[in-house]
Amino acid sequence: MSKSMQSLERENILWKTRYEKCNKSLLEMAQERAVHEQSIQAMKVKNEKLEKLCRAMQMQRRTADSKRHNEERTTVLNGNANGDSDGSGFNSADKKEQDSTAVDEEAAILSSGGVCSNSHSSDAQDQQQEE
Repeated sequence: MSKSMQSLERENILWKTRYEKCNKSLLEMAQERAVHEQSIQAMKVKNEKLEKLCRAMQMQRRTADSKRHNEERTTVLNGNANGDSDGSGFNSADKKEQDSTAVDEEAAILSSGGVCSNSHSSDAQDQQQEE
C-alpha cells in the first residue's frame, strides 16, 4: 500500500506542477494580450490622425490647384480679351476651349474620388502654357 501511496503522491505532484505551469503561462499570455491591445489601439489612433492629415493636405492641394488654375485662366482671358493672337497660333476662343477641357478633366478626376494627384491635367496645362 505504501508503494501505491508513493506513486499517487508523485502523480499528484506532477499534476500540481503542470497546473502551476499552465496557470503561469495563461497569466503571461493575458498580460501580453493586454499589451498588444494597447499598442493596437495606439496604432489605430495614429492611423486616424494620419488619415485626417492626409485628407486635409489633399483638400488644401485641390484648393490651391483650383485657385492657381483660376488665376491662370483670368490672366489668359484678361490678356487676350480683344481676341488677338499672342503668337501661339491660338486665338482667345481656342484658349477658352482648352481651359474648359482642362477644367472638365480635373472635375472628372475629383468626382471619381481620385486621391492621387491629377498630374495628367497638370501636364496638359503645362503643355498648353508652353505652346
